[in-house]
Amino acid sequence: MKCALLFVDDEPGILSALRRLVRKLDAKVFIAQGGAAGLEVLANNHIDLVVSDMRMPEMDGAQFLARVKELYPDTVRYLLTGYSDIGATINALNDGGIYRYLSKPWDDSELLEVISDGLKIKLLENEKNELVKLTNTQNESLKTLNEELSELNQNLERKVVERTQEIEQTAQMLEVAYEELNGSYSSFIKGFAEFVTNREDLQKGESQLVAELSKEMAQALKLEEATQNDVYHAGLLYQLGKLGLQQNLLNLSEESMDSAQFEEYAKYPAFGEAALSNIRGFDKIAAFTNSQLENFDGTGHPSNVAGAKIKAGARVIRVARDYICLQTGLIKDKPLSAEESFHFIKEHAQKLYDPIVVKALTLFKDKFVVSSLHSNTQKIESLSMQEGMVLAKGIRNSSGLLLISKGSVLTEVVIKKIINIEQKENEKFSIYVERETHENCG
Repeated sequence: MKCALLFVDDEPGILSALRRLVRKLDAKVFIAQGGAAGLEVLANNHIDLVVSDMRMPEMDGAQFLARVKELYPDTVRYLLTGYSDIGATINALNDGGIYRYLSKPWDDSELLEVISDGLKIKLLENEKNELVKLTNTQNESLKTLNEELSELNQNLERKVVERTQEIEQTAQMLEVAYEELNGSYSSFIKGFAEFVTNREDLQKGESQLVAELSKEMAQALKLEEATQNDVYHAGLLYQLGKLGLQQNLLNLSEESMDSAQFEEYAKYPAFGEAALSNIRGFDKIAAFTNSQLENFDGTGHPSNVAGAKIKAGARVIRVARDYICLQTGLIKDKPLSAEESFHFIKEHAQKLYDPIVVKALTLFKDKFVVSSLHSNTQKIESLSMQEGMVLAKGIRNSSGLLLISKGSVLTEVVIKKIINIEQKENEKFSIYVERETHENCG
């Protein structure tokens, strides 16, 4: 049975483009111009996955998806949102229970892959439910058969048991596969973090490196596995609250701020916690985010707590954040070398940092030398782009809008798209590719 897909947008041109994009998928496609029309389609058809735009008159995407969740909770819900809609996106996460948000403008191949994955999830879920029903039916049949044929020989009885085990193992394997495909929690956080930190003034924060180093240290410190994951996700999102700060503050290093400026700047962890607290299941991540500027001796922000009263995850993130950002120039006016950064942290152990976490940093400091990690990046002109190159940084226009995300592989279509946008907007994009792919394509 074909899966059914619904696109909801107030612009007919976008609906037509989305319909053309998914022609190759083996799915029924419905379109609706606005939320009210979308609900009417849902009332008259079984829909497996719905993709809604955020900005629509009368009923926006967050309101529409919240209504879909209430009426059709089993329908997979995706949100198309622009860069400026972070507040509405958080509301949609909380009220609409969206599985994933997708940035506009979208990359055709990426959007097609995401939609295809969502339909596969629904297909697996349907197959799983059918298999569970079949298993229950067969188990009941086997129970009756065993009662009726209790006098059969032992060999027949063994075959029945083996068949039952085979069915149960198949159901378990399908359950595992379904859970893996449906595990979009971590993928969403990674996408959300990239959405937040692709602003030029947040690049020095190196959220990805902070998250990776935090998780390495959390594992070495033998924190619980769930805490390790929360530490990683909090590292990815530790700069979220900076979206609430003035631009002039974000252009300064922490060292160059006067006391009034730093007091204002130090509010960003609380802003981040406030945003994350509105999302169900993000409580620990929000708490780690809020405590990232606490000092081990109790002189930090915002609560002046000290030692073990600071959550372990926050103590780990603080060391990771400062080790990376001392190297990038976010903390000091002049970036420090990795060795100088480690010396600074070691010198301030017990005052700013948990000395046990500092010892864990010793194991990984050589792995997170920022200058070495970025040495594989090559800046090129748009006309030098070739198929197969991998973007080392996302490409944004002069307004800060993310056009193509980091890690994307350049294709003929993407290259033409970038060059056309440059010509239309009369600007030159900063294009960074991985050096190895540049040399291989040269």
